[in-house]
Amino acid sequence: MAKAYLHIGTPKTGTTSLQRFLSANSRLLEESGFLFPKFGFSYPNVSSYRNGYFISRTDASPFVEQREESYRRLAELARDGRDIILTDEAIWMRQRKRGFWKAIGKRFREMGLELHIVVYLRRQDALVESYWNQRVKGNRLTESFDEFMQGAFRTMPLHYDNRLSVIRDEGKPESIIVRVFERDQMVNGSTIDDFCRIIGFVRIEDCVVPASDANTSFPMDVAEVKRLINRNASYEGMDKFFTQAIADTYTPEDAVAARNLSLLTMAERKELLQEFEEGNAYVAREFLNRQEVSRAGNKIELTSREFAVLLY
Repeated sequence: MAKAYLHIGTPKTGTTSLQRFLSANSRLLEESGFLFPKFGFSYPNVSSYRNGYFISRTDASPFVEQREESYRRLAELARDGRDIILTDEAIWMRQRKRGFWKAIGKRFREMGLELHIVVYLRRQDALVESYWNQRVKGNRLTESFDEFMQGAFRTMPLHYDNRLSVIRDEGKPESIIVRVFERDQMVNGSTIDDFCRIIGFVRIEDCVVPASDANTSFPMDVAEVKRLINRNASYEGMDKFFTQAIADTYTPEDAVAARNLSLLTMAERKELLQEFEEGNAYVAREFLNRQEVSRAGNKIELTSREFAVLLY
């Protein structure tokens, strides 16, 4: 039975670089027994690299016809016998609807595809900072980080234990492959190399590899300048105004600066992570096979440097 590797993000875990890599090397992947199909549909503000985007469209979506046709074409490909790779980080963000994963699991079983879910988890504090940065950079967000943390933050799917449990219990995939988005925990510190190891693709040295960070964050001080510019109504009709100008002057040193600047104080960071502490320990035990993360009464004891996606 052919396998379907469904990569669902999460956002800001090297997804853009991975998607560009898969697209650029689709022919070499095909020679090695992997299909990275594109279904011929375009969606507003969605890159063609995100070939699994149709999966996140529900019955309430205006794109139901495209979704159904994409599934039909996927069923045809399933008869080919080669493994299939699908990717889209919106799936992680949109999976709130009850029965979402039950429907997906049923679809793939009916097509005779062995479903394997691949998800990369980023420590929650790092994710919210990077996600705010991305929204300011690309989506014209005008909220300050503090305003974001009081509002939109609360709607983000950051309780990883809940989400993964639903995927497992409703979707019943053959496997859920959970990886931690930390350089020292991924193969060669790269999402691309790590994902290739997961699926068993060994010809990476023959591939065209995109820029190491195709969707890099701005340094936090620059992001704040961009946020203030976003508030100017006269720029509303100008696509990606100021974004490209910054990107064109970006250097590796800027990337280091982006990682070193923080929007959260240490006290705020610890307080935020405490909210997810118990759930992350569950993820460590149930999905990362880290049995050293154990419970003693109501206290979670750590016997290693790593605590799920809490890494200090």
